Amino acid sequence: MRLTQSHNSSTSASRPLALRCGLFGLLAGLFVLAGCSGPAKQKWLAFFFDGVPVSGAATNNAQARLVAGSQGTNAPGQPAAPPRLLKPYIHPPYAKRQCADCHQSKSSQRMAGKGATVCFNCHKDTLIAGKVKHQPVENGECVACHNPHQAFNTNLLSQLPPALCGKCHDPFPKTAKSRHQPVENGECVSCHNPHSSDNKKLLVKPGAKLCYECHEEIPQQLAKAKVKHQPVENGECVSCHNPHQECVSCHNPHQSDNKKLLLKPGGKLCAECHEEIPQQLAKAKVKHQPVENGECVSCHNPHQSDNKKLLLKPGAKLCAECHEEISQQLAKAKVKHQPVENGECASCHNPHQSDNKKLLLKPGGKLCAECHEEIPQQLAKAKFKHQPVENGECVSCHNPHQSDNKKLLAKPGGKLCYECHDDLQQAIAKAPFKHDPAANGECASCHNAHQSNEKSLLLKPPRQLCFDCHEEKDMAAVKAHAGTAARACVECHDPHWGKDKFLLKPAAGKGAARTPGK
Repeated sequence: MRLTQSHNSSTSASRPLALRCGLFGLLAGLFVLAGCSGPAKQKWLAFFFDGVPVSGAATNNAQARLVAGSQGTNAPGQPAAPPRLLKPYIHPPYAKRQCADCHQSKSSQRMAGKGATVCFNCHKDTLIAGKVKHQPVENGECVACHNPHQAFNTNLLSQLPPALCGKCHDPFPKTAKSRHQPVENGECVSCHNPHSSDNKKLLVKPGAKLCYECHEEIPQQLAKAKVKHQPVENGECVSCHNPHQECVSCHNPHQSDNKKLLLKPGGKLCAECHEEIPQQLAKAKVKHQPVENGECVSCHNPHQSDNKKLLLKPGAKLCAECHEEISQQLAKAKVKHQPVENGECASCHNPHQSDNKKLLLKPGGKLCAECHEEIPQQLAKAKFKHQPVENGECVSCHNPHQSDNKKLLAKPGGKLCYECHDDLQQAIAKAPFKHDPAANGECASCHNAHQSNEKSLLLKPPRQLCFDCHEEKDMAAVKAHAGTAARACVECHDPHWGKDKFLLKPAAGKGAARTPGK
């Protein structure tokens, strides 16, 4: 008992001493503060009292809130956030010292309810009425983003986006070559609802509707277009765009190393859906240069078009962007290949790849036979075939686009034939006597350029062919010639040239050309 009494006496005696020491320390502190700088005063006061404004805050200034740069509020590598207020926002209950509105009592730090229920006494719970909820909101962790007393950011945010968002979400790499403007400006909430939403990723609006808030030209163009890219028509912008840069099926919505914020560069992105093209390209012998380079958009519009296959321009007009010499030649030509004149380049050429030269759909003659089917039919029945035709070398004689010559011949008449039969050209040039059709280059008046059942590809049996020009009345003497009725004219006469005016062959002799009795 005596010990207890002694203890109580000691305790009672120490209280005045502690109180005196505390008061002395406080007075000393106030004395020190009188000679301290502004920042030092703020630190001392904040130690003893709650709610002391930070140094520089214009708390007693009736002037409207001023703004200044928010340096230091962003996560490393992030762009500058919106300006930070110089005068803080103060939570009304805190400003009025109505602590019991949120806490169990004025002297308690415990909240009056669990999680966000306290906040929803004033703030409607419709904030989290959406199907998709921000995880901190769903967990009732309002203070993960908001300061419950005061803050220098709107909505009492502890930090401004994107620094605030970056506390949980990995910051976007500053090395990205392309960035979505809202992301670069730190405007996360221009696309995302920070509390809840009925859309994935907490988007303010679903899919393309959100993108069209800024990119309004796309739906306008889409409404008028005849041909629409399926992902665009379905509002699946993000299948090609990254939504933190643009629509996210093709674009990254935040940033990308590719133009237009594409998820993958050029052709690699298109191949995500059109996988058959790279497969065919890998096996092909001949590849269209833009396709090989992954430059799909040099021919196709990735959103919409008035042309089939989403082409930027119709048919030949698109091809002429690179192959302008063909359109120039076509404009001047007298004879034009019908598919070329109609702009149907793809009726002969594969615009992506081929195993044939010039990206032809089929090799040589097989392609020509698609339209000119009578030629292979005739060729199959003929006894004699022109070698280039049999080999499918149609373009050795014909220009597939245009020409100044009939039948799209590369050169007129005999000049074309002389490309191969140059020995005949030389002989005719030196000969004193020439057969008029041969001299005039009218080879096709006697020969079929493709096939025949007669030797030398003659149009008719020799005697009948000669009589087409040399009528029977002029051949009376020939008919009277012994034994000539059944013989071919070319047995004695050369059909091209000769040293005699009758084009007699040397072996025929002079007498063979004479009429009996003459």
